Amino acid sequence: FTAEASDLGERFSGLLGPTRLLSGFELVSQRTDKVVEMRLARPHYDFEGELTHWEFNPIDCESFNNLIVFND
Repeated sequence: FTAEASDLGERFSGLLGPTRLLSGFELVSQRTDKVVEMRLARPHYDFEGELTHWEFNPIDCESFNNLIVFND
């Protein structure tokens, strides 16, 4: 799962820094209450050093029967 910094900047700004690091988030099914945890794999920076994307890896993704989630 890759999230653009522009989409999530308000929520994540200040959480990625030398002293604090966002570790992830959870997706919860309203129908079944099952949870998929998304763990931060790494931030992506452009050539100027500006944060552009966050890359997350799913944990326990079988909980949603391999549902693919798109952030568009």
